[in-house]
Amino acid sequence: MISIVDDDVCSLAAIEGLVRSLGYVTVTFTSAEDFLGSNHVNDTSCLITDVHLPGLSGVELHRRLLDDGFAAPTIFVSGLADETRVRRRSRPGQSDS
Repeated sequence: MISIVDDDVCSLAAIEGLVRSLGYVTVTFTSAEDFLGSNHVNDTSCLITDVHLPGLSGVELHRRLLDDGFAAPTIFVSGLADETRVRRRSRPGQSDS
């Protein structure tokens, strides 16, 4: 199952449609907190998350999942963040300053 987290419902629907068209089962969430509170975390084989989410960001979500032993691949998406910043922020012990 591929879990998709994005607070923009248009982006969420577009990503879900694309992934489903490739034959994958998906589940969607509009916040990191909704995903973490669901019973789908352990069933997730790939996580697609927006970098910029209200509350817990996509990068913070990824770090929390890593701390909890979640090892599934994570794909970050955003219309705002540059690639270097996302790559730097997603590494343990790194910041974007």
